[in-house]
Amino acid sequence: MMQDLLYWIAFNKISVFNLHEIHKLLNVTSSISKLWKMALDELKENGIHLHIKEQKITNFVKKRENFDLSICSNEVTLATKNKIEVLTPPSSNYPKEILNLLSDPPIVLYAYGNTSILSNNSIAIVGTRNPSYYGIKNARDIARDLSNNGFIIISGLARGIDFAAHLGVLDTQGKTIAVLANGLLPHPKETKKFEGDLVIYPNEHKEVVNDIIYNGGTIISESPFGSRPRSFRLLARNRIVAALSIASIAIEGSKRTGTSNEIKHALKMKKQIFALKPQDILRSSAIFPQLLIERGEAIAISSADEIINSLHQKQSNVKTIDSYLNV
Repeated sequence: MMQDLLYWIAFNKISVFNLHEIHKLLNVTSSISKLWKMALDELKENGIHLHIKEQKITNFVKKRENFDLSICSNEVTLATKNKIEVLTPPSSNYPKEILNLLSDPPIVLYAYGNTSILSNNSIAIVGTRNPSYYGIKNARDIARDLSNNGFIIISGLARGIDFAAHLGVLDTQGKTIAVLANGLLPHPKETKKFEGDLVIYPNEHKEVVNDIIYNGGTIISESPFGSRPRSFRLLARNRIVAALSIASIAIEGSKRTGTSNEIKHALKMKKQIFALKPQDILRSSAIFPQLLIERGEAIAISSADEIINSLHQKQSNVKTIDSYLNV
């Protein structure tokens, strides 16, 4: 319902309660709109029983008092005119994997493109923004070969390995998912007649996004329109990449990067982890894949065939490979 959508967007923008806390409170009231309007005393009374901190409730009410709901209405109009879908947990096409696996699922997901593939298990390819030629070539080759075998590739559209992975899929006219850390459109106040150009970060990858959409892929973000790709958002999007994938492949990266952050989430979710065998173990970008291999946290690979064979071997413990490939 349109009215409910406004309040989901409002909760996402205020960003005080996480989705699990919202769901707890929704068990008390009958709708998201009533929850938004609930009086402070009633929120506190219910919050105590639901183990929600009083300070959080007070903070929410203060922010709510100064919040203009018309911004949410304008955002819906902007999304509709620009073919952006606003997915909320009650939506049929909101990925249930995210709800089941994350302790802090997105309250809202903004999606442009083919949202049906969000419920298909994908393979994540992640890596540094400053890769070697070896890393770029393998990311593209592996993504292309996995795509040729029916897999959907998910990454973050960042410079370097992410971009190479998306390009590998496009080499086959395959489907790929890009998870962005910025708002997909400008803030409604910055647009004229609710017509705004798609906002892509980095900007030079905008043309590639057109190809992603043309080939049946999609781009998604949990960030409200107008949001810039701050470091906390870049890190937060990694949990979405991990949750939507059946496996993650670390191509290149150092110890403390977005690559290691995504793999940390994937390990926590008990996903299958692969790491590209380093060509030069002394290279800084080889440190993290080599570490994963040495710890036994990742299977060392040098081709897509090794990944597919490993997934075949694991199929009896998870799903059949046919279900991954949707055949």
